[in-house]
Order: sequence, then structure tokens, then C-alpha cells
Amino acid sequence: LLVLLWCLSGWTLLLGTSASLLRPRTQSVFDRFLHCLSLPLSITKGRILIHIIVHHIVILPLAAYLWTIDEILFASYRTSHISKPVIVLSVPRAGSSSFHRTLALDPNLITPCTSEIVMPFICVNIILHYLQDRFPSFLNRIENILKKLNGVTQDVEDRHPISLFSPEADDVLLGEWHWVAVGAIRTFPVLHHWWEHYNFSSFNSRERDRILSFHSSVCKKVLYLRGDSGGGNGMKRLLLRSHLSPCIDDFKKLYPDAAFIGIFRNPVDVLRSFAGLSDIVIYSATGVRMLQPLHHHTTGEKSKFNHRDSKCSVIDKMKLKTWPDGMQVILDDMMRREARLHSESIGFRTGKITFQQFKDDPIASIKTLYQQVGLEVRDDFVLNITQRLDTHWEYKKEHQYQNPTFSEMGVDEDQFLSMPGVKLYSSMLNGATRS
Repeated sequence: LLVLLWCLSGWTLLLGTSASLLRPRTQSVFDRFLHCLSLPLSITKGRILIHIIVHHIVILPLAAYLWTIDEILFASYRTSHISKPVIVLSVPRAGSSSFHRTLALDPNLITPCTSEIVMPFICVNIILHYLQDRFPSFLNRIENILKKLNGVTQDVEDRHPISLFSPEADDVLLGEWHWVAVGAIRTFPVLHHWWEHYNFSSFNSRERDRILSFHSSVCKKVLYLRGDSGGGNGMKRLLLRSHLSPCIDDFKKLYPDAAFIGIFRNPVDVLRSFAGLSDIVIYSATGVRMLQPLHHHTTGEKSKFNHRDSKCSVIDKMKLKTWPDGMQVILDDMMRREARLHSESIGFRTGKITFQQFKDDPIASIKTLYQQVGLEVRDDFVLNITQRLDTHWEYKKEHQYQNPTFSEMGVDEDQFLSMPGVKLYSSMLNGATRS
């Protein structure tokens, strides 16, 4: 009876109040449930089914109560104004995490941290910050438990260190809560649904508006938590790291005064690193290996997906045969959108640097970037960067890993580099390198 009351009251909030923003995209829920039914009895089927049930019976009702507490006790967060945000829009594994965490050292910027992304509730984050100040060892134990529950292993952290208060990308928010965006595969590793859940342009306008409204509400909560109403007139600006390339036009409408900045990296390195991280993240969370067939490939084998179709039709994308093919298609689309953002930036401030420029001289490259978008590099920001650099590179030295090669993935490097979006991105990279 108590469980029934818990669910009914929670879902009443989820259906009839602003807590409805928390609900996953309806089509994504159906996709998961129907796919689960089609699977034979297996560990994968059990994991997907358990995730669906727990999310709808435990997590969503609890989230609805927490969201409602925020609406009652901290309702003024809704008046926070997101003005002149700085949006780092980049493909995954282009060096955007290190770049983002360096920019987050700027005292003029406020960026969402992991706790605010995966637990988007003001009341919860106030408690977490209190525990961090008063009982850090206790909070550290809680953090380790949360990591184990979510499959964040040491192998994952070797590639992408995670903590409750480290800056995090906003696509994680939509992947975990709305089951969309490129990261949705972390809990639903099904190849033939990956493109569909990534491609926002296929969503109906009502769902798309709800997803972006959720995104905006969480950003306002972040500004509220940091004691700032957001951007302009000497106030701090919101800093976002986003892999939501299909939402560029939406961001332009939501934030017409935004500055879009990017970090470009050799597409070959991007794909190899993206494949390596994706494989270990998905395996740690679900037990599914994205690159499991690798030992069947010979050095001469090529990917079966036809990349010569410059239009890359939806039919081809919905009939992908291997995970590396899916990675190439999604990266090609993201690279195309990112390159066009910087080549067609009329009316918007944009700036870009390369990963190599950032790696060689972070301070000089950031000064160049800030000059491009009209931001000021303060002395305390430079000091923060200097103090962090040694720690960052030391971590990289201690946590070594190997990314899969193209032959191990069964991918033709020349074919990948000839994809239209990749070619456009490469041209933009070369231009940024020369400048």
C-alpha cells in the first residue's frame, strides 16, 4: 500500500506540475520497453527491464518530490536570467573536458557540476555542499557508493575523471533524465536506436520544447545555487559544455546573446578516443561491449557501412551493422554542425582553438579565444590555470590507457576522413591551426 501511495502521489506530480519536465521522452520509454520484450532471456534484458522499472517506480517519484520542494522553498530560481552564456560546443573527446574544466577556473563564469547534472535539485545540492564543508570524508564514501551503483570504474576514470563537484557536460543531463542525446546509450546500449535518440530533429516540437525547458530550468537552478542571477552588467555568466550539436539552432533562439566557442582536434584522434571511452563506459554500466567483435577483424577488414553516400540517408543510419559505424555517423553529423556554426556565425559571437594549441600553451590559447568573443582574462583566472596545470598533467601521466586503432575497429581511415561532415570539420581545424 505504501509503495502504491508513493507511486500514485509521485506520478500525480509528474503529470500535473512542473515536475513533468523530469519525465523521459515518451518514445524513448516505448523503445526501451519494446526492445526489452523482444530480447531472449538474458542478463542484458534483465538490466534494461530493471532500469525501466526502478526509474519509474523509485527514481521518478522521488525526483518529483524533490523538484516540488525546490518549487516551494526556492521558487525564485525561476527568475534567474541566463544572459550572455558561454557555450563550449564540441564533439566528444576533442579535449573538451580538460578545456571546460580550465575555463571553469574563470571567476567570471559559473558552470554546472556533476551533482547538479545528475541530481538537478537545489535542496539536494545544498545538503551536498554542507556535507562537503563539514564532513568531507563521509561525503567521499557516499560518492564512491554512487560511482559503484552507476558503473563508474577506475577504467572509466582513467579516461574521464568524475566527481560530484567537477564540471560536467549538459548532454549527460538529457541522457540520464530524458533518455536522449548521444549519451543515452549508457543505460540503453542498442545500436539501431542510437541515431534516433541522438537526432533531436526527429522529435516532435512538443517533446523538443519540453526537453529544452528542462535544460533551461536546470541551468537557472545552477545560477541560483551559486548566488547569481546570471550574466551581464558585471554579473557572472553561465558556462556550458555541450555535445548537443542538433540543438544549435535551439540554443541560438534561447540565448541570442550567447558566445559559442569550440575546440577542434584531429578527427582520427577524436574517433579513436570516442570509441575507447564509449566502450569502457557502456561495459562498466551494462556489461555490453561495443567493440567486442574486434578480435574477429583482420587488419585488412573494413567497415560495412557505406560512407560514400554524401547525404547519409536516415535509412542507412537506421540500418547500422556495427558500433564503430554508428560512432562514425554520429561524429560526422556533430562535426558538420560544429563546423557550420563557426563558418556561418553571422549575428553570433564565435571563437575556436585547436586541441594542440590548448595543450601547448593553455593560457595563450585561452587569451586568443577570449579576444575572439570579447571576454576578459583576469589575473586571478591566469593564476588559477597556472596552479591547476601541474595537477592536471600529473593525473594524465599516472592514468595511461590505449585507444583502439582503426584496424582494430574495422574502420577504413580514408573512408572516415572522406565523410562530408568530417571533411568540413578538418578544413575548419586546418584553418584554426594556420591562424
